[in-house]
Amino acid sequence: MTSWTNLTQRTADAFGRMSRSAALLLGFALVGVIWVIEYLTGPEIGISIIFIIPIAIVVWRTDGLWTVVMPIISAGAWLSAELAAGKVYSHWEIGVWKALIRLGFFLIFAKLITMRRHYLIEKSAHEAADEVSSLKSNMVSLVSHEYANALTNMKLAMVLLRQSEPASPDQSREHAYGVLDRAIEHLRVSTTNFLNLNRLQSGHLKLNVCRTRMRTVASETLLLLQPIIESKQLRLEVNFPTTPVPVQADPDVLSLIMSNLMTNAVKYTPNGGSITVRIAKEEGTPPRALFSVADTGIGIAAQDRKRILSGFYRTEESQKTAKGFGIGLMLVNELIERPGSHLEIESEPGKGSRFYFYLPLWEEGAS
Repeated sequence: MTSWTNLTQRTADAFGRMSRSAALLLGFALVGVIWVIEYLTGPEIGISIIFIIPIAIVVWRTDGLWTVVMPIISAGAWLSAELAAGKVYSHWEIGVWKALIRLGFFLIFAKLITMRRHYLIEKSAHEAADEVSSLKSNMVSLVSHEYANALTNMKLAMVLLRQSEPASPDQSREHAYGVLDRAIEHLRVSTTNFLNLNRLQSGHLKLNVCRTRMRTVASETLLLLQPIIESKQLRLEVNFPTTPVPVQADPDVLSLIMSNLMTNAVKYTPNGGSITVRIAKEEGTPPRALFSVADTGIGIAAQDRKRILSGFYRTEESQKTAKGFGIGLMLVNELIERPGSHLEIESEPGKGSRFYFYLPLWEEGAS
C-alpha cells in the first residue's frame, strides 16, 4: 500500500502541471512508440503491458470520456501490433476474446487511476480548508484577546477620570461618560462573543458542568447591566423563587448565555420600556428550571426567527435600533444545545420578544 501511495504521489507530482492537450499528445505518442516496439520484438516478449503508462498519463490529466476511449485505443493497438507481427490464432474468436480481456483490464486500471486522482484532489482541498480554518481561528483569537485588553485599559482609564471629577460633574460630562460606558460595554460583549464562538467552533470550549445556582448567576449578570438599564429608564421586573434553584450547568457559560439574552433585551427595548427576567421550577420527569427574558422591544417576525439563530443576520429594524454583528443569539443557541436544551422564541413585530430555555435541576449525587 505504501509503494502504491508513493507511486501515485510521484505520478501526481510529475504530471500535475501538465496541460490536458499535452497529456493527450504524450499519451498518443507513447501508444505509437509501444506499438512499434511490440511489432519489432514480436508477441513472444510481451511488453505490451506498458500500455498502462499512456493510459495513466491521459486519464490523470483528463476525465469523462477519455477514461474509456484511451483503454479502447490501447487494447486495439495491442491486438493490431500482435497481428501485424505475425501472431496467428487457431480461431479468430480467440483474438477477440484476448482483446476484450485486455480492454477490461485497461478499463479497471483507468477507473483506479481516476479514483486515486479524485481522492488526492479532495484530500488537498480538505487540508487547505483545515489550514484556512486554523489560520482564521488563530487570527480571531489573537485579535479578540488584544481587543479585550484594549477595552480593559479604556475602562480603567475612564474609571480614573471619573474619580478625578468634582463631586457634581456638569451634565455634558456625565452624558459623555454614559456614552463611553455603553460603547465599551457593547464592544466588550461583541469581543467576548467572537472569542467564545471561535472557541466553540474549534472545539476548545469545554463545559465544566457542576451545581450552579441559576438565581445567583442571573442576579450578578443584572448587576453589571444596571447602569445601562437606568440610563434608558427601563422598568425591570425580576421574578425569582425565594429559594435557590440549583441546575446542572457550567456557571461561566450560563453567565454568558444570560448576559447575551439580557443585553439583547436592553438594546432592543426603547427608552421607558420594560424587561422581565423570570426563573421558575417546573415539576416533571426529570424536573427542570426555566429561565426567560421578556421585553417590550421591537420584536421579531416569524420568518426571521430561525435566521437570527444561524448567525451574522440582523433584521432591518434591529439594524436601525442598535449596533451589532448578529452572533450573540447563534452563540447562545449553540451553547444551550450542549446540555441538550434549546432556545425558544416568542415574538411579534412591535410587541416585544420572549426568549427562554430549560435546564435540568441538580440532583444530589449526580455526577
